[in-house]
Amino acid sequence: PSTPIFITIDQFRLDGDIEQIQNRSHSLDQHVLNLYNIYLINPRVHILPFMAHSHVGGSVAKAMDIIERHFPSTRYLYYLQHDYYFVKEVDHTALIHAMETHDS
Repeated sequence: PSTPIFITIDQFRLDGDIEQIQNRSHSLDQHVLNLYNIYLINPRVHILPFMAHSHVGGSVAKAMDIIERHFPSTRYLYYLQHDYYFVKEVDHTALIHAMETHDS
């Protein structure tokens, strides 16, 4: 497969005391480092850590901007979040077929 994969990492909100913020910052840094260690040699995977807390919409918009500039032939976007999951099997091929058949 040649489909690009983008992993966006949103910054956390800077609330709480200094120790909580430092702990969250350290955890996030470790998470990003783990992702780089796993995916750095895979040319399909692009890791996009953001320095400001921009919520889901901001992360998706930034990723879509990069996709539009560098992967203009990309027609569809799957957005998955680490705390959401498919509850049953999804026929992704049929889903793409339906979107192309009923493109309006």
